Amino acid sequence: SVALGGGNGDNSPSGQAITGTAADGTLDNIDNTLSGFGYIGTGDDKLTLVNQAGGTVDATTSTLIVSTGSNAVINHGLLEATSGELSLKETVANASGTILADAGIVQLFEASIDGGVLASKDGGSVSIAGSSTLDGSAHPVTFISGSYLEADADSTLLLQGTVINDGYMTLRGDALNTIAAVAQIVGTVALAGNGAIALDSIFGAASSLAQVINGAGPGSELDNIGNTISGYGSIDATSMALVNEAAGTIAASGGTLVVTSGASPVINRGTIEGAGGTLLLQGVVDGTGGGTIATHPLDGVSGIVALDGATLRGGTLAT
Repeated sequence: SVALGGGNGDNSPSGQAITGTAADGTLDNIDNTLSGFGYIGTGDDKLTLVNQAGGTVDATTSTLIVSTGSNAVINHGLLEATSGELSLKETVANASGTILADAGIVQLFEASIDGGVLASKDGGSVSIAGSSTLDGSAHPVTFISGSYLEADADSTLLLQGTVINDGYMTLRGDALNTIAAVAQIVGTVALAGNGAIALDSIFGAASSLAQVINGAGPGSELDNIGNTISGYGSIDATSMALVNEAAGTIAASGGTLVVTSGASPVINRGTIEGAGGTLLLQGVVDGTGGGTIATHPLDGVSGIVALDGATLRGGTLAT
């Protein structure tokens, strides 16, 4: 094993680093544990980190920053945070690897996680800083059951390809200062699994402006196969196509959730509902494939469906 740490009680990451001396420097960690706090790479493109199946990189005590610049981190093993914060700042080719917040924090800071397993346990969490991507376009990204991910105000979680969400993801904007937390759909996204995406605000009232799900542009599509998307905020389908499959649920709770269609209707084969909140529909919702739009109370709060110039095409309307 290799331990990174400071003396005299100094838990700053600035004092210890593993770096490359030339553009082709490669650290191939076959079966060691690199642990502690400091830097692996300094963002200068001089180091490539390959973490093999038997290798572990573990943030302990304080912050371990992995920053290899334009050189992707190749992870076949385990990148984890056990008692510290692991800050990933670049692309991680993670198709056969695992990234785990094991009682610690994994921060994705302008990072892209390409495939593989992302998870947390024992009070650990994954946090989004800046604009970071879960890229399942070549290999699915799997967020396992019991895991927690949070994208706060002024951060953007980009989703791409196949994302298997069996955990709990949350967008938490700042309604008081109208600073949004955004989940942005890039291309066609298959949101599989039976997890949840929650929309709520850190500060202020239950504003629909502070938590936003939207598309990156023409050709974007969110296909919600089996997740529950709930809370208050907005799902802006003017910038993407939105399909809610038979096992999918979109629920307004705790405030107003605005769902707006664009050039194509929202396709609903599952359930879109006001459940202890107000579901505000704008545009066209096509439920001819067996979809239901419903209301029911939650925690003693009535559910409401409001139609703002909306057209409901087929399906079931229930209270």
